[in-house]
Amino acid sequence: MKNFNEAVENIVAMFTEEKFPAQLARVLIKRADNDTEKPSDRWSILNQLIMLNTGKTTDARTYKQWNEVGRYVKKGAKAFQIIAPIVKKVKTEDDEEEARLIGFRGMSVFAVENTDGKDIAIADYTPKSVDINAEKLIRITEKLGCTVSYLPYGGKVLGTYHPLERKIMLRSEDYDVLAHEVGHFLHDVTEGINSVDRNTAEVIAELTSAVLCEMNGVHGYERQSFNYIREYSHSNDAKAVIRAVNKVLATVEKSIAVILDNQ
Repeated sequence: MKNFNEAVENIVAMFTEEKFPAQLARVLIKRADNDTEKPSDRWSILNQLIMLNTGKTTDARTYKQWNEVGRYVKKGAKAFQIIAPIVKKVKTEDDEEEARLIGFRGMSVFAVENTDGKDIAIADYTPKSVDINAEKLIRITEKLGCTVSYLPYGGKVLGTYHPLERKIMLRSEDYDVLAHEVGHFLHDVTEGINSVDRNTAEVIAELTSAVLCEMNGVHGYERQSFNYIREYSHSNDAKAVIRAVNKVLATVEKSIAVILDNQ
């Protein structure tokens, strides 16, 4: 296993020369054939965060939606609000009708815990086999107070970290995706995730992921890491990537130290 400095030197060399190993295809978590999609699976990330942090649940629906699946809201149960789009049909210059977004409104939903009725199967998307590096990282992360769970892939998001709940939710089995979200968690633990702007937070998380991959001999994601950091550096110049890396190295080193201290 490489140490922190060796891993960083290798990463910086690759990023500088833009020479990367062959890129691996993503391993995405698929919905089981007999699993019914929840309405919240199609919600925006913002609404999913509201559901987790305000509703304290992983399944929330409107009163009508619960009735449709044979469940009923308990008397006195309190709803919470998500943000729903307001769409209106308007006439175009060609006298055709088209749907246009004209605003947003609050929509009341209820957590599954506040309903009674027909049982709903809860699917477990945890991979049947987790590689030794991921298993070790999950064990350390949960030891530090952050839970890790899996959901089927939908949209573009491969993973999310929810700071208020200290939860990581993954839609991919790839080690670098897990390591990226763990990077957010460790940054939260060491300095506070709100101590920097979002762009810097994403660079910290992705560099933490790249270092963990390099230290553990996980390859195939280096180009993706480079492109990710470049995107959040808002520059196509490879030198900007190196500047972004150097800017956050001290923070990433703190995060890696937490992992090493809790092995």
